[in-house]
Amino acid sequence: MKKRDILSLIRLDVQRKNKPKKKLDDFLLGEEDQHEEIMHAKRKKDDSVKKKSNVMEEEIGASKQDEAAVKPNIRQLDWGTLSRMSLREQNIELKREYISLLEKLEEVAANVASEKGGNSEKAIKIEKHKKDMKLLRDFLREIVGLIPDGYELRMQMDTTSWSVAEVEDEIMNKIKSLVSKLKFTDKIIEEETKKVAAQKQFLENELIRARERIKDLEGMILNGSNSESSVQGTTLEKQPESQESYNNNQQVPPAVVQDKQEDNVDNKITNKEAPQQQVIQKRNPFEQTKSSNSSNSGMSSGQGSVKIPEIPEEVPKYLFIETDRYLENFPDECKFTLEVIGRTGVSRNAELKNEMEQLEEGKKYFFPNNQYEYGYLNNAVKTLKDRQFITSKEINLGARGYKFLVYELTDIGKAVYYKFTQQQPVEAEMHKMLGDHKSLEHGYLIREVANEFRAKHYTVHEDRESCTYKLEDGKRKVFDLVIEKDGQKQHIEVERGTHNDDDFFKAMDKIYQITSEFYFVAPNEKILYQVTKGKVFKWITDRLGGFENAKGKMKMHFSTIEKIKKSDEPWEVFAL
Repeated sequence: MKKRDILSLIRLDVQRKNKPKKKLDDFLLGEEDQHEEIMHAKRKKDDSVKKKSNVMEEEIGASKQDEAAVKPNIRQLDWGTLSRMSLREQNIELKREYISLLEKLEEVAANVASEKGGNSEKAIKIEKHKKDMKLLRDFLREIVGLIPDGYELRMQMDTTSWSVAEVEDEIMNKIKSLVSKLKFTDKIIEEETKKVAAQKQFLENELIRARERIKDLEGMILNGSNSESSVQGTTLEKQPESQESYNNNQQVPPAVVQDKQEDNVDNKITNKEAPQQQVIQKRNPFEQTKSSNSSNSGMSSGQGSVKIPEIPEEVPKYLFIETDRYLENFPDECKFTLEVIGRTGVSRNAELKNEMEQLEEGKKYFFPNNQYEYGYLNNAVKTLKDRQFITSKEINLGARGYKFLVYELTDIGKAVYYKFTQQQPVEAEMHKMLGDHKSLEHGYLIREVANEFRAKHYTVHEDRESCTYKLEDGKRKVFDLVIEKDGQKQHIEVERGTHNDDDFFKAMDKIYQITSEFYFVAPNEKILYQVTKGKVFKWITDRLGGFENAKGKMKMHFSTIEKIKKSDEPWEVFAL
């Protein structure tokens, strides 16, 4: 056999072994193309052997090559490159890329089908999540509805403008407080029972003293009647005109009016004296004259002229409260806290802290090692509240971080303060706030806005005199705040969104008579944009006839307490 024939047989055997695995390749590629493809595959195999990575160099835990990386990649064919190839080379290149494209299309189709199935599953999961969230929100509403002191939280959760994250902490705190109270229910009931028993005993003692006083008064009246019986006839003869005047007009002439007693009488007289007094006053006042010892008894004698004085209005009734039973085991720091509240009238911990910081005894109790301990002061105030020395109310200004308690002394607290200092307490700040503003929330919101501007070195006027402006028609406008810096004044209205349109429009009319620069501060952006701005623009439309008529005549400035706190330029200016 010739050498050439032997080589041909070897070549055919190699071709048979390296025959393309895919039927499509076998169909598309001719004999020469197959040979070229075989050689290409062989070269590729040799390259892969050369590039085989060292197993020892592989990173432990490293993922294998992505499946898409080992599949044929479609590359863009350049027309110029193809034109420089022979027809056979072009044919081979085009066939190869066609096969790659077909495989890629199959892969893409499979991925699309998989994604469609995945999207459907995601939609089902999202819908289930929405249902679960709705059930959770309804469940939280039910939980809050069972909490005794959760009224404000229930009002908030009746709307849709809340999230679980916003109410989570407050709900947990209320539940913990409720559970804590339940744990100590027996102890609380026992303490309350003791308080009620003590109050009952106190009232019984007061009743006994009142009855004894009534008996003393009745005895004095009877003694006065017996001592004057001898001169009764003479008195009536000397004053016939007075008797006749009494019969006609049931009045006593000035000449015979008995002197009104002015001496102090025990003020702890119960209502049981009223029927006795009414019976006595129905008798004829001319049956007897003034007793000789009436000046000593501190009251007018005679059955018809007895009058027991009430406690004068200018004398506070809390001065007659017995305080000893309230002061058992009363801590010194609580006593000092009560004295500071009564002397200064502060109504919340922020101001109380500042007062304590200025006092040596305050530093001793609440600033150990020159570090303020919030818990110490909070516990002292809580003790005063538990002992009924102060009454408190929670204030929520509607802005993040502006929720706090305000308090003032009760009558018991005032009595205890008087016992400690022999002085009457000053008027509480929260009581003044109610007198100057529509509500505590409005008053304290103004106070917080004023404090923020003071921190930015503005001159701030809060008093009514500085904030009041007289109008041409004789009326007056009182601004919530007037601030001043660099000779420029800003007249500010602090809005909580509680005005009706009519009242708001009247206020705007007054402001427009004073200035064309309007300044509005709201507790949050929701009230600012949805309420305040809406009313302002409605006023421009209704009162001024629209924005065209107001153009160039005024400027509106809007802000929130949060913006004032964080920015030196907090105003959003709307120039017409």
